[in-house]
This record gives sequence, structure tokens and C-alpha cells, in this order.
Amino acid sequence: MELDETSGLVEVHVECDASTGLCCPQCGRLAPRYDKRRRQWRHLDTCQFQTKVVADVPRVRCPEHGCLTIQVPWAEGNSLYTALFEAFVIRWLKDASIQAVSRQLKLSWTAIDGIMRHAVKRGLETRTHWMCAFCPWMRPRSARAMKPYLKAMSPLLGVKGYLGR
Repeated sequence: MELDETSGLVEVHVECDASTGLCCPQCGRLAPRYDKRRRQWRHLDTCQFQTKVVADVPRVRCPEHGCLTIQVPWAEGNSLYTALFEAFVIRWLKDASIQAVSRQLKLSWTAIDGIMRHAVKRGLETRTHWMCAFCPWMRPRSARAMKPYLKAMSPLLGVKGYLGR
């Protein structure tokens, strides 16, 4: 861990043990290490210091899928923020404006918008029948009548399939 009082930054360094066996993130089979990439994620503040998690994330060479970066447990995909930080931002947005959250957390509007988009995408992926989220008043009979409109809207909403999955 490194503390820089002048810039108000705490860096937490995380390492993957070199003896740990790693698996391909696609198929789950054991795969040899290829190399590593330095990544950093914004985390929840520590005693009013901005906190970053820094790690050299290993990549594996899978015989079937090629060279892939392993998934870290504290963040999703290529996110710049830890899962806890994203959840914190979303909770704040329920009670405050984007501008207030931006000012308090020292984030740009674009960064907050990206966090919101990821949260909406995760939420839609967990739904078994997404139409309920947009049209809670619809009964099955009225849904059939709306089918042409929903089909036209689904690409705009970024949803695959317009009457469930």
C-alpha cells in the first residue's frame, strides 16, 4: 500500500501468487500464463483519500481461445471502477443528481453515465422477461398487439429479443 498525502491518494497493490494455477475465462480449463498487464481501478475512498486498486493482471494462453486476460474478483470486464465503487455510485444516484455525485466523488458526467449504463445492462441481463421492466401494465394479450412496436424498439433499447429470451 502507498499513501501520497499531497495528492490525497492511496494505492493498494494486489498481486497474484506465481504458483497459482489459472484458468481460461471462456472455457474454465487450466491454461499456462502468458504475461501480465498493469491495471488500476477506482475504489471506495479511505479516510477521505481517493483509493485505487493496482494489479498486474495475468493473461493466459488457452489452446482453444488464445490469449485472454483473467477476470479479477473485485471488478467486471474492462471497468475502471471496482464493483463496490459502482454500487456506491448507483446508490447515491437514487438520492442525488448526477452533478452532485460528480462533484462529491470527483468524477466526470461521462464516467457516471458509463457506470449507469453498466448497471442497466447488468439489470437487463438478469431479467427473464425484459418487457415487464418497460411495460408493467401489459397483459399477454396486449403484448401481442404491441409486438410490431416492441420489435422496432428493441434495437434502440439494446435488447436482444423483443418478447422474452
